Amino acid sequence: MMSTKTGRGEERIPRRFLFIVIAMTASCAVLVGLGYYIASLFSGLIMIPRTRVEDFYECGELILPLDQEVITMQVSGGGDVLLVVIAGAARGNNLLALYDLEGGAAQGPFWQREISGFRARWVGTERRLAFEDGGDIWLLDLSAGEPAPVNLTSSEGFDENPLPSPRGDFILWTTSPPGSVATEFWCMLSNGREKGYLAPWQEMVAWSPAGDRVMSASPTVSQGAEGEAGYLLQEAKVGSSGWYYYLRSEEEVRCLWWPAIDELFFVAPRRLGEEGEMRAVWFKVEPSGRVLREASTDGLGADVSSYVFYPERGGKRIAYAGEKGLEILDMGREVISRYPGLEISPKILAWREAAEALLYPGPGGIYQLPLR
Repeated sequence: MMSTKTGRGEERIPRRFLFIVIAMTASCAVLVGLGYYIASLFSGLIMIPRTRVEDFYECGELILPLDQEVITMQVSGGGDVLLVVIAGAARGNNLLALYDLEGGAAQGPFWQREISGFRARWVGTERRLAFEDGGDIWLLDLSAGEPAPVNLTSSEGFDENPLPSPRGDFILWTTSPPGSVATEFWCMLSNGREKGYLAPWQEMVAWSPAGDRVMSASPTVSQGAEGEAGYLLQEAKVGSSGWYYYLRSEEEVRCLWWPAIDELFFVAPRRLGEEGEMRAVWFKVEPSGRVLREASTDGLGADVSSYVFYPERGGKRIAYAGEKGLEILDMGREVISRYPGLEISPKILAWREAAEALLYPGPGGIYQLPLR
């Protein structure tokens, strides 16, 4: 092999060696580019966890024969009383009815009232419930000798949608002041005292486990030429007013779930690849703001927004009736329990944690499904 000398007496690099180096560099560039291309094709499969699914084919037992349409249903914290709102069952109004699950719900309601609203929820784990009626928020205390509803708001505005905090200390509700088209969130103690403005209305909200903050999610468009769409997560603190920035997400947030102080979740649709399978993905927001993909399901399809999610009290399970049947996501065990044979209509669920069961409406009434 011939080589030449430089003017300072040093040998130049052989030409053949230069050609080899150039060829190897070009090959590496091609391989890197190909690697990025392959990674882009399979990134959805790699980055989105496929949560294990266990199929069960049990059906529930009919515990409450009912022909009318159920629009709201919830079991008390002690598991002994079932709250049901029945559509149009009383002279055009809805019917709020309470059933004794331990004494026999089939015997009929032990308390009922016609209401113009349709939302009612238990306050904490006590035998108290808040409901909307006639543009006001009412409270019924079953521990009283003769239970009688008490009007908590009695305002000139239109009050609705009571949402008690997990421990039952506060009640969040929406109100429309007289002469205003705006809707606002207000907060009060569960006895109706210390009412105060909290923040402007948002479509999705969730209480913190401690009951001292509320998280919201709302669609937003970033500033700039491209104007990228996303969702803005904001929090409001009880005792103050206004929303405070928490996080901006590029995902389409469809549900907020806050089971523990350091565990805030939201669900969003995500497609695997450009034309791949659509999955609903659960994202976890850490206190540092980092967002992690924790679980996913193929049981909700593309339209995640058409489903309602029901978290258990103080636990790590959340239930929903999807395209492939009832599903219960257990974040602690990292598994989805699926019941594909259940006919749930409408898609309303109620946890009965004391009996380790779920209630659902079906043909002829309300059923109780024991959980494994």
